[in-house]
Amino acid sequence: MASHLAAIALRQPSTRILVALTATPIGTRVDELPILDRSAVAELLGVAPKTISQFLVESKDGGRYAEHPFPEPDGRIGRGPYWLAAKRQTIIEWDAARPGRGVRPQRGS
Repeated sequence: MASHLAAIALRQPSTRILVALTATPIGTRVDELPILDRSAVAELLGVAPKTISQFLVESKDGGRYAEHPFPEPDGRIGRGPYWLAAKRQTIIEWDAARPGRGVRPQRGS
């Protein structure tokens, strides 16, 4: 399978910039990328991207999810948060256990 090099500039919370070169096979699906942006996390949970932002805001002290906070982003790309793909299961488990009305169906992993 052919591949191409992808340069990814990732802004870490400490504001330094990390540039990673990765060999990514052409035709790689979004869910196979090494990071999840806000849209990818929203798709994973079946919600709108702005809902992910709200989960983050409501996870701060005094917020609705302060006792069970949404997983912290691993960094930022521009102004948007990203999570390492390794946190996919953690995010799914957070969603299944988050406080709210009713019972949520299991989401695929």
